[in-house]
Amino acid sequence: MVDHPIPPLQEFRDKIVAAYGEANARAMTQSEVGALSDLIKQNGGDLSRSKASTITTPVLLITGEHDMFVPPALASELAARLRTAEALVAEGAEHNVYGDCPEWLTQTILDWVDKH
Repeated sequence: MVDHPIPPLQEFRDKIVAAYGEANARAMTQSEVGALSDLIKQNGGDLSRSKASTITTPVLLITGEHDMFVPPALASELAARLRTAEALVAEGAEHNVYGDCPEWLTQTILDWVDKH
């Protein structure tokens, strides 16, 4: 991530390096990857798209219009693989939807929970 970011993550990489320094940014991202890898292993080891159809509970996927980690197209693709999923896009938001539009997010979740 820090040394060889994919193009959509270049801006994020630059921000964390500017804020924390290159060594600290590298340590943070390596730590996060390690933690997520451990969670995946502890929970069956497969978070693949092929397993998405096995989820039967209602699912609400929310992404920001400018989310570089989970772009709207990816959220929509995943929702299409789930039996009971809905994907919504927070207009103008990035990955931090709760910070970019907290009122919209709160109301959207409350409305969704009421329906389910």
